[in-house]
Amino acid sequence: MKKITLTLVCMIVLSSVLMACLGAYLKYEVLEPAGLFQGESIMEVPFLLLSDSGAQYTLEYLQEKSEETEPPETEPPTEPPTEPPTQPPTEPPTEPPVLEVDESWFDDVLFIGDSRTVGLRDYARIGNAQYFCSVGMKIFDTRETWAMDKTFPYTTLEDLLSERTYGKIYISLGLNDVGYNHDTFAEAYQELVDVIRELQPDAVIILQGMMAVTEWKNEMVWYFGMDNINALNERIEAMADGDMVRYIDVNEWITDEDGFLPMELSGDGCHLYVDGYRAWAQWIFDTAGDLRIP
Repeated sequence: MKKITLTLVCMIVLSSVLMACLGAYLKYEVLEPAGLFQGESIMEVPFLLLSDSGAQYTLEYLQEKSEETEPPETEPPTEPPTEPPTQPPTEPPTEPPVLEVDESWFDDVLFIGDSRTVGLRDYARIGNAQYFCSVGMKIFDTRETWAMDKTFPYTTLEDLLSERTYGKIYISLGLNDVGYNHDTFAEAYQELVDVIRELQPDAVIILQGMMAVTEWKNEMVWYFGMDNINALNERIEAMADGDMVRYIDVNEWITDEDGFLPMELSGDGCHLYVDGYRAWAQWIFDTAGDLRIP
């Protein structure tokens, strides 16, 4: 008897719980939007809904209205795939053509240099170019050096650059400085370039790598060795920006297969015979158009 009673009690409790859950769902989820039976207990709601036909009609009406107002589920319209606009093939940028150069191109040229440039001035002048050069001139004393040319009297480089205007300025220096520390050398060379840029802002500066020496000169002392000269030339080349400061390497033309100045062009291992200066001047003339500087 006790077992039956316990079973009945459990069934009643479980039914009450289920009824309460159903009533809560109907009251708060189904009937609340319609405002129906909100003042009744959750246990009463299921029975009231079953017995009230008006409430049932209201719910059916609201359900139909909801279905009418909801937009039908449609897939978004598909657009035909569009191909990306075709771009015309791009051609790599081309360099301007090499200029046709005659001697008049050198009318606004200034050559700055040491004894090697003195040889150019004395034995192989190019057109109306001007020459500021001196035997023994160093990177470190260019601002104190006085020089003259047939086109101007004795003057300093800064005075010359302040009084005249040049379009192209060639620099050929370093032979008398090869024994210095490379950093010190590069700093002094850069200072010279900066001074010229300040005084001649519209001029293109053309840095000439130091010309090689002969093989026997290379073996005399370490600082005349081509390893040292080539390393210094790399420092000079690094100063060029490809625009207002250019770099040219005469050694691409003048050296032999071992990278030395040919013996037949020099008596002392570093300075040229007259024919050598004329050949150097011809190389400068021939390569001027490659610079593409008007």
